[in-house]
Amino acid sequence: MTTLSNVRKLALFSAATTITSLIPLSAATWTNNVTGTYDWTDAANWDTDPAPGVTGSAAGEVANISPSAVAQNLDITVNLGSNLPVSTGNLRFDAGQGATASTVVNVNSGGVLNANNAGNTLLSINEGGSNNSGAVARLNVNTGGSVEAGQIRLARDDGTSTLSINGGSFNMTGGGQFEMRSDRGADAIAVFQMNAGTFTSGGNRSILMRTYDSQILLSGTADFDGQNLTALKDVGIAGSSALIELTGSNIAKADFKAIDAFGVDGVSSTFTLGFVADAAGVSAINSIGELDLVGNATQDDAVLNLDLTAYTGGAGTITLASYGTLVGTFGSINVIGGAGTIDYGSGTGDSITFTVIPEPTTYAALFGMVGLALGAIRRRKSGKQ
Repeated sequence: MTTLSNVRKLALFSAATTITSLIPLSAATWTNNVTGTYDWTDAANWDTDPAPGVTGSAAGEVANISPSAVAQNLDITVNLGSNLPVSTGNLRFDAGQGATASTVVNVNSGGVLNANNAGNTLLSINEGGSNNSGAVARLNVNTGGSVEAGQIRLARDDGTSTLSINGGSFNMTGGGQFEMRSDRGADAIAVFQMNAGTFTSGGNRSILMRTYDSQILLSGTADFDGQNLTALKDVGIAGSSALIELTGSNIAKADFKAIDAFGVDGVSSTFTLGFVADAAGVSAINSIGELDLVGNATQDDAVLNLDLTAYTGGAGTITLASYGTLVGTFGSINVIGGAGTIDYGSGTGDSITFTVIPEPTTYAALFGMVGLALGAIRRRKSGKQ
């Protein structure tokens, strides 16, 4: 007997079958090697045979997007705007082999991508797709989109590898590290950026900033909850740099478990904390545990960059960083568009602040205004006599 309940069950089963039939459930590689914009869930774009070196099990690479195995400058954009109804294995997004090849994956509103069927499933961006300095591989988690993965790896190869959260949510479960790799030379750039949305992390892990040019860029209303992540400049390439930069005064959260400027002795490199003020000031970074600014035998102490060009708040004190404990001081301080003094606090459960002092030209303007006012008063008085 067909009941309303049975009809509903049949409809739900049919819908689920239709959706999953479009989605590679085992290892799958991108096959549409033509520049263009594509829908993730279109099965015509995928070869569902196991990727090379992968068994095809659910724990393998469910998605391996590398637009071409030969050198050609393809620009591939892949959009996901629906919920993939399965938890997947590893996700690999590579730029391709052309000198200026690019792969951009957009997880848009309604898009849900969960690489979490094992604790250490990983998201990798540019881990074998290109050795060209002009190549780009990028994952955008846009407003209404959601991604989850056990661990993150960027920039095994040259070119620019970017994970960008633009209003969506990203949860790193903590099955592995957040690693900006150091396999290549001076043409490798790894960027993690947020201008809105949320980032959370489990486990007791680190952001290993090893790439020649490693960047963590927070701005807008970004909510970065890295309370389980220690950020550090790890062993890398000679001349490499690591930058953590906060732009604007509206960042909701910029928390790290700890910040260790140089976690391991290595070749000469730099670690910089940067702050770019808006009219109201800056957002403070929070190192819940230790904030270590000390260099070592081959590396100078950490650098502070403070850009006050847009700041209109006048004289006053702005907080740059709070910490559980502080080790060392900045080796150099670069202030743009302003002047002032720095206070490192007590060293325990305190903060680093910067007191803005008006530039001499500001003083001159103020004195000039006072002089004009006094002149006006004198003229009024002389007029009464």
